[in-house]
Amino acid sequence: MKIFQVGGSVRDEIIGRASKDRDWLVVGGSEKELLDTGFKRVGKHFPVFLHPQTKEEYALARTETKNNIGHTGFETSVSKKITLEEDLARRDFTINAIAKNSKGQLIDPFGGLQDIERNILRHVTTAFKEDPLRILRAARFSATLGFRVAKETSLLMSQMVDSGELKSLSVERVEREFGLAMAGNWPSYFFQTLKKCGAISRLFPEVDLPELYSEHSQLFQTLKKYCGLEDKTAERYVIFCFFVTKYSRAKTSKTLKIKSLTKKLNVPKNTLEMILLFNEYYDKMTRINELEAESILSLLEAVDAFRKSNRLLQLMGIIELMEHSHLSPPQISLSIRFATDLLLETKKITASKIFTKKEIASKHYSEITLTVRNERIKRIEQIRNQL
Repeated sequence: MKIFQVGGSVRDEIIGRASKDRDWLVVGGSEKELLDTGFKRVGKHFPVFLHPQTKEEYALARTETKNNIGHTGFETSVSKKITLEEDLARRDFTINAIAKNSKGQLIDPFGGLQDIERNILRHVTTAFKEDPLRILRAARFSATLGFRVAKETSLLMSQMVDSGELKSLSVERVEREFGLAMAGNWPSYFFQTLKKCGAISRLFPEVDLPELYSEHSQLFQTLKKYCGLEDKTAERYVIFCFFVTKYSRAKTSKTLKIKSLTKKLNVPKNTLEMILLFNEYYDKMTRINELEAESILSLLEAVDAFRKSNRLLQLMGIIELMEHSHLSPPQISLSIRFATDLLLETKKITASKIFTKKEIASKHYSEITLTVRNERIKRIEQIRNQL
């Protein structure tokens, strides 16, 4: 039984990128041997085991045979006789088909090292075309690594698009690849790759726009400021949808465009709310310090700032990172500082601070609400006068 480090972690070590997880391949071993040494099986479709100490994943060498449509339509064969090269041959790209043995030596049967040097994504074998998910993976790796797809691979991807199997991809898998690509250094490469093979019109016809194929567009310049930040997924979706609706030539309403696109991307409800609010109130938020006090309060209420204050700060944070043709950076900074101050101060004004418990119990809800609202308006005016 021999064990090799394989996959993305080997590739990332060669490139010099940090890698979250390491994957291991067991050649010449069996399920019983691994279980007897303390490994725990976790794989449902094929044998994958967790190491008893490190909890890293170890998979038995396997081969795959296409038996149905889609990226899950494969029959897996596991045997002690399957070689390292046979297992590596089923992988998507040559850069992911490199293994490292226990002595640290690299095994590269398909030229992955050379493709890494040339920044090229190239398929390992023509079996690549059996898995439609690989089209999205090619686009995602292009966006995250800055690699370009080899001509012969792009041609193969075009044939895959024509086969119609893209329809079999689940929303969750599409969303995952899209999300990873948007967090990359070269997000425009994602759309360029899909455009070149014809997949963009099948997957995202709403975003088949010239601006999405230029890395210099304002969309991608803004996204780069969130590059690599895992906790900024919602912000990236807000930015993406805002600029897509801005660039779009379609006559349908912004709301319909956003809902159509976010449904395909399985965007969470809270994120969708942020997207819709940002599109509707962008102009008012950028000039919040110029609005009348009552309009400011209505804006705070519209974005639910008193219950979800972080949401407003998230939206204002996006505005701070964007370039605005009609406003200078100092003007934006003033708006953000003003919004932060007034939110902090107006949240302090509540019914319990104005009325006693007895008064709250005896007064009508509408009277209490109106009084709180008027007090908040007064406080907003005071803060504005201090600017």
